[in-house]
Amino acid sequence: MRKSILILILMALLPPVAMAAPPTAPDTVASEDGRHVFVLPIHGPVDMSAMLRFRRAFREAEQAKPNAIIIDLNTPGGGLEETQEIISWIRTQRKNCPVYAFVNPEAISAGAIISLGTSAIYMTPDSTIGDAMPIVVGRDRNGDLKVKIMSYTRGWVRGLAH
Repeated sequence: MRKSILILILMALLPPVAMAAPPTAPDTVASEDGRHVFVLPIHGPVDMSAMLRFRRAFREAEQAKPNAIIIDLNTPGGGLEETQEIISWIRTQRKNCPVYAFVNPEAISAGAIISLGTSAIYMTPDSTIGDAMPIVVGRDRNGDLKVKIMSYTRGWVRGLAH
């Protein structure tokens, strides 16, 4: 029910573009006048195996030339490199059409950062966003590596938020 209400709100913000409930695979929804929205679900971890699906979806979205893109997020997060690639694609797409984040129901860590890279963030009433902290795997004897990674990531995310 809440998901349906949010879809109706998004439809009102993008008239006269028709939309359907976000699918489990990338999809383009067209209206009678030829305008359409591309829905890209990011469900599950943002890792290298997911990037294969995302790259295919990125190509599909570019070919579809939508009037808007909605990134449907339900992710616990993922890798920094993968997140940067998604943000790079979002920035490219924002030159052609607005890209919206739909937090449904979680955008944690990488999901929160991806949301910041979009034109606007929409959330269901019971959704959660946040907790973006780089995690260092391996040897970091005195914490220098973690400090460097966090400094870089903070600056990058701060730039996305502006």
